[in-house]
Amino acid sequence: IEDIIRAAKRACYRSK
Repeated sequence: IEDIIRAAKRACYRSK
């Protein structure tokens, strides 16, 4: 599943 990578990417954007 690529759900973890998707969640990680969202977290990166949240850092902005």
